[in-house]
Amino acid sequence: KQGGKPSGLRIKGRISAHFSVLGMLKQFHVNNSLVVQRIPSVPLALVAILITIMIFILCIFIFFIFIECFRYTHYPMRFNRKTRKVYWFRLDGTVVIEDWDKLYFALGKSGHGSQKVHAFRMSEDRSVILDFILLPLSAHKDEPMKLSQWEYVRRYMEEPDQLGHLAGQVEQVMDVADRRESFLGGFKRLLLTLTGGFHVLLIIMGPIALVWAIGRWIAMQTCTIPVWPEEVERECKIEPNDPYLRDRNHLAAPGTVPKPKFS
Repeated sequence: KQGGKPSGLRIKGRISAHFSVLGMLKQFHVNNSLVVQRIPSVPLALVAILITIMIFILCIFIFFIFIECFRYTHYPMRFNRKTRKVYWFRLDGTVVIEDWDKLYFALGKSGHGSQKVHAFRMSEDRSVILDFILLPLSAHKDEPMKLSQWEYVRRYMEEPDQLGHLAGQVEQVMDVADRRESFLGGFKRLLLTLTGGFHVLLIIMGPIALVWAIGRWIAMQTCTIPVWPEEVERECKIEPNDPYLRDRNHLAAPGTVPKPKFS
């Protein structure tokens, strides 16, 4: 700056810089125009199909969140041979207490051609079903082991002299009574469900089970561990040194009781 006025050199420099920037913007605009013109137009039908697929996937995702997330980690049931009562959690978190002798047991469908043992809580005149629970084991109608779990529970409740034999069969448990299922535990359970125990299918179903297990674990983190009411805990209190106690710390040694053979 000389004498309060900008020098001619600086003015020229600013004008040159200004035109350089305009040139760059113009070139940028031209290049972008050329790129845009090279992008082929997408048919509206294809766009509609893609949007429909995305909405469908989103609906499935929301559906599984609704049925799997923000619920209970599991819905336990208890059989008390001393009080001869059965306890179970409803889906809404309330607890049902019913006499063993008042329940009506029957085989019922559980989907895909399989069956489960249902326990029905009936009205006084036994004409209306008030509640029901399902024993966990699911088997096809032609499988001889479909009643094995029911027979195990029945003997536990009605044949005290069988307690030692029954306790000797418990070599492993699902360790979820007071904790969430681990990722590895869920993965193993899914593998067993998808492969049916056939090792050949592990290679095929393994990746599917892995993806499913990730979603299962995420859902499990949003769920609440069920807690029995104090009334139930008092009635089902386990006596110290109970020889028939079976949990993650008290399991039967493998081979204690010979496994049943199904023909």
